[in-house]
Amino acid sequence: MQKNYCLLIIIYIVLTAALLNGQSADTDSTITKHKIISYDKLQHAAVSCLITLSGQYILEDKTEISKDDALYYSASSAATIGLAKELSDKKTRAQPFDWGDMLANFIGIGFAILIISN
Repeated sequence: MQKNYCLLIIIYIVLTAALLNGQSADTDSTITKHKIISYDKLQHAAVSCLITLSGQYILEDKTEISKDDALYYSASSAATIGLAKELSDKKTRAQPFDWGDMLANFIGIGFAILIISN
């Protein structure tokens, strides 16, 4: 069991270090060069992970939903919230849909699934 936690910690450290690479702004303040891995992506991954973990806890421990169903509902909710946020950004901020943000959301959900599964 401890071997699995060590693996999770190593994955977390590698992902965190990679995602903290940051964004660099161009000389024109309205144009931002987005790196695939940035602080924004870390935020997407962290929030998706926390939504999945908290949803899992609430559904499994506070209701009579099974562990597998609770995991499905919490992961689905986190993915839906991430998608809604991207669609909202596209509409209200006139930003293009960012597939990198969606990938970060799914990395966060995947990390939460790893934690829950062990």
